[in-house]
Amino acid sequence: MMAAAVCFRRRELGLQVRLVRTADGERWTFPKSLQKPDEAITETVAVAAAKQAGVVGVVADNQFTEFRYGRRTDDLAAAFLLAVQSVAPSGEPGRKPTWFDLPAAHQHLAEGRDPAHAQELQRVLQMVESELQDT
Repeated sequence: MMAAAVCFRRRELGLQVRLVRTADGERWTFPKSLQKPDEAITETVAVAAAKQAGVVGVVADNQFTEFRYGRRTDDLAAAFLLAVQSVAPSGEPGRKPTWFDLPAAHQHLAEGRDPAHAQELQRVLQMVESELQDT
């Protein structure tokens, strides 16, 4: 299963999420990776966040949604919130991990994507905002 880390932090001006460039460098996305057979899915999330986004933090115990990440409708990723505790350089060249406030994240996730896929990623961000507004 594909697992995605929705890495976030709170700042004085509000919530921020950390996005990375896709492997081909053409679009912004959430860090994600395929779960290994002997690995807990939360471990997959933590490793993807560290390798691609250069962050370490606390992964939520349960996924909060899933989203389509590829061109096929069955390309689904389980999305987990990751509360960032520390930041280090990303281990994967070209990923360009960057913090965005939610309006900017909405804009960047839509760039270069078909409208349906952009809308899917917008939904994930709306769920993040909803999940975190009371915590």
